[in-house]
Amino acid sequence: MVPMMIRINPKIKRVFLQRYLVSKFCYRLEESTLGDLCCLFENQLWLEKKCLLDHQFATKFGKSLEDLSVIMKQINFQERLTNRAFRRFSLRLKENLEQFALPERNYKDAKRLCGGQFSLIGSSSPGVPKKRLPPKTYIGKGYRDKGTVKDMAKDGSPSWQEVAMHRGPLYHNGRLQSEEPKDNSGTKSVREALANLNLLQNKA
Repeated sequence: MVPMMIRINPKIKRVFLQRYLVSKFCYRLEESTLGDLCCLFENQLWLEKKCLLDHQFATKFGKSLEDLSVIMKQINFQERLTNRAFRRFSLRLKENLEQFALPERNYKDAKRLCGGQFSLIGSSSPGVPKKRLPPKTYIGKGYRDKGTVKDMAKDGSPSWQEVAMHRGPLYHNGRLQSEEPKDNSGTKSVREALANLNLLQNKA
């Protein structure tokens, strides 16, 4: 069974629509449809809420709507209703809601005004609200991608890339040692020259 729902034009007066539907079940039962019955139930819920909020409205229509609610609860609401159930429903409306139903002479005008103001449509899952959806995932685009930028106010430690590229003291000490001249021939020649000079002076 496909879930169904009623769509009602928000511009129409709900209590007038309810009186029209009650009149249709009373006077034109052969023309009544499942959509009419669904609209009757849906509209009844809206009117009951209005009675709770509007004291004046409740004083004028509250008793009739309460009687209608009792009758509707006695109906076994299914996708397919038997003709006997429809006739029993129509008879109870005539007996208990004669004052709430529109006069039969006004039924045609009410039908013209209410025709096309509601429809029975298939319903679908409302899905997940946008506020509850996870944030959309974006692919990094070069320097515009700020997703991996480190917040130095929270974490001042260098990244592993910075550590790998940094030439610290050990590197520089090793480099200085490696850059010392291995060939000490120049130093030796100076020492030898001084030694020879001393020998010459002693001989003199």
